[in-house]
Amino acid sequence: MKRIINLISSHKVFLAILVILASIFLLTLGQTKLWDWDECLYAGYARSMRMSYNALTNYWNGQVMLDKIPFYTVILQTPLFFSSSEFALRIVNVVFTLFLLFYVYFFTTIRFSKRIGIFAILILLTGDVLVRYFTKISTDIPYALFIILGYLVYTSSITLRKRGLLAGFALGLAALVKGLGVFPFLISLLIMILIFEKKSKFRLSTWLIFGFTITIVPWLLVEYMVYGEKFINVYFIENIIQRSRYPIEFHFGGRLFYLKHIFKELFPWVLLIFVWPLFFLKKLKNITLDNLISEIRSQQRIIEIVLLIFIPLVFLTMAKTKIEWYVAPIYPFLAIYLACCLHLLIRTLKLKNIIVLVIAILIAADGFYFVIKENKLFETVKTSSRDEIAIISSREPEKNLDYLVQFSERRAREILNPTLYTSFTWIYGGNPCAHYYSKKHINYYYRTNDFQKRLGKGNGLFLIHNGDRHYLKDYNVDIVSENSDFTLFRL
Repeated sequence: MKRIINLISSHKVFLAILVILASIFLLTLGQTKLWDWDECLYAGYARSMRMSYNALTNYWNGQVMLDKIPFYTVILQTPLFFSSSEFALRIVNVVFTLFLLFYVYFFTTIRFSKRIGIFAILILLTGDVLVRYFTKISTDIPYALFIILGYLVYTSSITLRKRGLLAGFALGLAALVKGLGVFPFLISLLIMILIFEKKSKFRLSTWLIFGFTITIVPWLLVEYMVYGEKFINVYFIENIIQRSRYPIEFHFGGRLFYLKHIFKELFPWVLLIFVWPLFFLKKLKNITLDNLISEIRSQQRIIEIVLLIFIPLVFLTMAKTKIEWYVAPIYPFLAIYLACCLHLLIRTLKLKNIIVLVIAILIAADGFYFVIKENKLFETVKTSSRDEIAIISSREPEKNLDYLVQFSERRAREILNPTLYTSFTWIYGGNPCAHYYSKKHINYYYRTNDFQKRLGKGNGLFLIHNGDRHYLKDYNVDIVSENSDFTLFRL
């Protein structure tokens, strides 16, 4: 008991941060409907898996979805045993978030210091791209968790074989959650082995690759045996090669896209990024060539963190499809690096404790501002017109809903070059929440002629944006419900 009390006392600041965050999360988890495209999509996957008892593949709106691995959907089955509410489904990511913060703090405290661990957590909270998914149904948080867990295992003192196998296994889990975008992190670990391992480089690399391979290959082989060339085309060609070569679905961005995003989100703390390079270069002036390797090895841990930031960032920059949350997995490593730089600056300038405390308070205020803002702690949240009309449609007896998608989606389909979209781009109608909340099979119409032909047949439940109501002028419709944006009607 005394040991537990001492442990709590030793890490009371970190535990206080966790308690405050957990309280905010639990108070706000269920106050909003599903927030965006991803939330409705993954919740829809989970519900379909629950109904079909098929854990091999994701299903959505009656269609087989081969672009995403169903591991995260399997994880979401746990809360579905108890409830299908927004609160229940989101609690999964809250658990992943708390573990992510714990591992960031745990690693940083052991490898550097407790102060750096606290700074790393506080800086991590200022990264909006990660914070916004702390309490959302999304793969980004577990993906980041398994990546940092892989690195933590790699740096542990267990046997070489276990280090390689377990680190590879953790990265394999990351791949099962999100996809093969984890490869740059695997390459980073292999480079670390090449640079810093004094012996058994080949054995450790082999165990690492083996652990990664045996985690993901069974699922890939089973999917290929079931779906054949279709799986290869969707998962590898469209989802990886095409996204690398072309800016899919208007997700354009220049070479500085991610750097600009990082500097915008983490400013002013991101300016600390220059502290360690300047400090290291200054030290090199007084180091002979004979001592250079020794000095590099003395900076091993921070160089490893830099590799885990730089190499994935290079790969992301090279890919043509650029989306801000793609960079989220490097934020934990970036937070650790910036915390190290801040500690180095404090030590070099010999800042007094009161100044250090003020800096910590400023970072904490910045971070908790984002947490409170993203979780709408002090806001009264109303159900959107989009979700409101879908929920109303769920009470109607029809099993199908015919939906003319909004003009912007129809226009996008007309103007986009085939290289800029995939075979799955146009099955969501720009509104996957309509399927989730209506609990119906949705026929999404991208062509007004096709929708008018369907109207001509009558006998059905229909959904239309109010801007398209002129298409109804020749029909005697029975309006079920309407709001500021949508009209639900029956023929």
